[in-house]
Formats: sequence, C-alpha cells, structure tokens
Amino acid sequence: MKTVVWKHPLPDVKNHLDLTRGAKILTFAEQNGALFLWEAHDPSAAGAVARAFEVVGTGWPADVDPVRYIGTAQTRGGFVFHLFETTDLADGAA
Repeated sequence: MKTVVWKHPLPDVKNHLDLTRGAKILTFAEQNGALFLWEAHDPSAAGAVARAFEVVGTGWPADVDPVRYIGTAQTRGGFVFHLFETTDLADGAA
C-alpha cells in the first residue's frame, strides 16, 4: 500500500471534508496565517467519506459534541485553536 499526505484548509469554525475511506488524520497546525489539517491515505482506496471538523478557540463557548480531539494550533498572532472531529466514525472511516 502506498500512502500520500494531503493538506486541507480549515477556513471556517465548522468544516466538512470528503476524505478517502480510511484516511488517517496526522496533525492540525497554522501555516502562513491559515489553519490546516494534514491527513494520510492510500490513493488507490475506493470511496470517500464525509467527515466533520470543528475549530474551537481557547475560551470560546462551543456547542461541540466531539468524537475525537485532533490537536491544538498556536498562531503567530498569539491565538490558540483546538480541532475536534465531530463525525461518528462507526462506519469504519478511520
């Protein structure tokens, strides 16, 4: 199995991404003033799965029912954001 890493921008508080079935989330970070999620997947894998992610700033009130904590990103501007996956992965997406 070959693996490729892709980067996805997270421009909103709530983000929906169609990721290849079985994609593994690697990290969440700030790059050049924007927030991104990196994931690895097998490019020959069939099918995509809709997955939802929510960005929450430290101290923000959030109506999030997190399934999984992904990580924390600190921006050059001094803000700190936390990423949660809010998708139910019971379908075997990951």
